[in-house]
Amino acid sequence: MLFFQIAIAIIIILMAIYIFYLIYHKYIYYGYTPKQVAYMIAQQHMVLDNLKVGIIYSNSKGKILIINAVAKKLLQLDDKARGTNVRSYYFSKPFHDIMDKGENIQSMEIRVSAGNTVLFRFHVVRDPDTDKLIGIITSLEDLTIVKQRAEELTGMRMLMNEVRAQNHEFMNKLHTISGLIQLKEYQEAIDFISQSAKSNQELIGAINSKIKEPSVAGLLLSKCNKASEKKVNLVINEDTYIRDLPEKMHKDEFCSIVGNLIENSLDELAGRTDGKIEVGIFQGEKDMNITVYDNGRGIPEKTRDKIFSKGHSSKGEYRGYGLYIVKEIVDTYGGKIRLWCESGTTIVITIPMRQENNK
Repeated sequence: MLFFQIAIAIIIILMAIYIFYLIYHKYIYYGYTPKQVAYMIAQQHMVLDNLKVGIIYSNSKGKILIINAVAKKLLQLDDKARGTNVRSYYFSKPFHDIMDKGENIQSMEIRVSAGNTVLFRFHVVRDPDTDKLIGIITSLEDLTIVKQRAEELTGMRMLMNEVRAQNHEFMNKLHTISGLIQLKEYQEAIDFISQSAKSNQELIGAINSKIKEPSVAGLLLSKCNKASEKKVNLVINEDTYIRDLPEKMHKDEFCSIVGNLIENSLDELAGRTDGKIEVGIFQGEKDMNITVYDNGRGIPEKTRDKIFSKGHSSKGEYRGYGLYIVKEIVDTYGGKIRLWCESGTTIVITIPMRQENNK
């Protein structure tokens, strides 16, 4: 009987301990059981590892508490990175700056390896009660993908503007024809139509015979139409010839270089009646040379070193990304940019036709 009573007492004590254990852990786990907490942590890791953006969370001392699969891949780290201190890595400088100033960094490009540059964004985490810095959330993206998105948006905007320009030029010609017909100048109308058609056919024929890449040919044709609508004389150098693009270069990247250079010249010549642009693209055995000249004001010597910087523009806010994109693409493929400002501006870009092994 005594043994039975002792057993009952032990069971009651164990149940009491278990109930206290559950209550205590629910209290420290904000009402969740350890099993539920483990399940939620597993879910969070699954969500973080399936993000397309790299995520790192480090505490105020720099210890990495969270790092997802994309971040490890971009930074070429392994599972041992969790728990280490971010200050021991090559990308630690921004963390020192943030710890000192306590300010966010919206974007910073850091080269991880040859041909692999990562865009970092740093966000400070503060205690809502004390406003004390308690950690840093870092997001990471492959800069190549970021640039592709930017170029797609830029390309779409440029395409829309070019369609508008072509439509405007077409409407101008229709108004001219309509006016001639209303004046009963039928022969003049016929001659105007014939001359317009002939000019277009000559331009299309010249571009098609020199440019074997359809996307580049289409770009140059649209730029010629846009320049005509702006009363700018855009000339394609007679020695222009393209058969192949530089090795590994996508046609959109090549079009982005040529398109942005021409757009920059068109902006410079806006409002002038004597504007002239000459474009030459010359494919050689070793190099591809792209030359764009305009008879604008030229570039002041004090700003020549800045024109390819991100956001640099004399045309107002939210401008200044075209030449920056050009330089990023040229640098990626080991090219060079040269600039002359005599009686206007001449930009010459040279890109190797073959890439070195480390590119």
